[in-house]
Amino acid sequence: MSDVECTFIILDKDLIKASPEDEISAMVGDVNLFFNDLDNIHCAELEIMVAEMGARGKGIGKQATLAIMNYGVLTLGVDTFIVKIGYQNTPSIELFKKLGFQEISRSEAFQEITFQLSITEDKKLDIQSSLEEYSVCTYSNLQSVLLK
Repeated sequence: MSDVECTFIILDKDLIKASPEDEISAMVGDVNLFFNDLDNIHCAELEIMVAEMGARGKGIGKQATLAIMNYGVLTLGVDTFIVKIGYQNTPSIELFKKLGFQEISRSEAFQEITFQLSITEDKKLDIQSSLEEYSVCTYSNLQSVLLK
């Protein structure tokens, strides 16, 4: 199961409401799941990027992360999430700690911390209860998440 991934394109709800026909202008980032652990097909590495500076600090990254985690657990059978975050990326470190991720290693060579979250029934319910309404639309082989 190498080179398998799931990508959600993040659309800013305010931008899409202002111009519903212009999804391209509403794109502010993406969130991905990579299935690259050949020993555990239920483990996914999660990456999030909110590229547009104006979209940062509004909770969009958190909600997009929760959305793809929910999708990963319910649709793809993910039971463990891994994230790798650069030492200097304090906002991401704080986000994933708040979501319950635990530090499992540090790489001085790559200047990054690896965090892990195992999904329990309680954690699954926590994700679902923290998640705002969203929709997933499929475009060819691309998933797009719209936070409502």
